[in-house]
Amino acid sequence: LVSSYRLIENRAFSDGLPYHRTVFPGYEIGRTYLLNRNNYFGSETSVMLRSSDVRETDPFFDESEFHSDTSTFLRLMKDAKFGFSHQLLTFSRRSNHYVTATSFATYYDTYSLSYLYFHVRYGRYFMNPAEFRKQYEELLYKHYRKMIKLLFRLRGLNVMRYHFARMRSIGIQNRPLLMFKAIIDETLYLPCNLRTMALSIAVKLGFKKKTF
Repeated sequence: LVSSYRLIENRAFSDGLPYHRTVFPGYEIGRTYLLNRNNYFGSETSVMLRSSDVRETDPFFDESEFHSDTSTFLRLMKDAKFGFSHQLLTFSRRSNHYVTATSFATYYDTYSLSYLYFHVRYGRYFMNPAEFRKQYEELLYKHYRKMIKLLFRLRGLNVMRYHFARMRSIGIQNRPLLMFKAIIDETLYLPCNLRTMALSIAVKLGFKKKTF
C-alpha cells in the first residue's frame, strides 16, 4: 500500500512520518493508527494498491461498513508493507456524495463508533493483550460519553438505537457501570451541555445557524 501527502480543498493531510524514510512495516503503521489516530493512509482514491490484493477479496471495500477504506487498509497492514512518498500528489474536492456521507457520519458520530470497531477487529494484531484491554476500556468509556453528548445535542433516540445496535453487531456488550460513570462525569460539564442543548433548540426553531 502506497500513499502520500494529500490536499483536500485547501488543507494538507497525512503529514508526520519521518522524512528520511519511505518504507515502513505495516505493523508500525497499523499500530500508530490504532493507538494515536494518525491516519497516513488517505482515502481509497489517494493510494496505490497491489492489483492481486484487490482481486483476492470481494468486495475489496465493504460498503456495509462506514469508513470501509480505513478498515481495508488496516486489514492489509497485517501482512503488507507501507510505502509513503513525501510529496503532495493528490487533490480532492468535496463532492455532493462526500458531503452527504460526511453529514451522516457527523450527525450519528460514526467516527467514535468506528474507533471501537477497528480496535475490536484489528487491535489484537497490533497490540499486546495489556494494551488491547487498556485501549478498549478507554475507547468504550469515551464512546459512552460521546453518546451522552449526542443526547444533549438533541439527536434523538434513533441515534442511540443506531449506536447500541452497531455495538452489538461487532460484539460489544453493554457495560452499565461504565456507562453510569460516563453519565456522572459528563454531568460535571452540565453548564456546557445545557448551552449545547439551548443552541440545538435554537437551530431547530430556526433562530440560529448551526455553528457548533
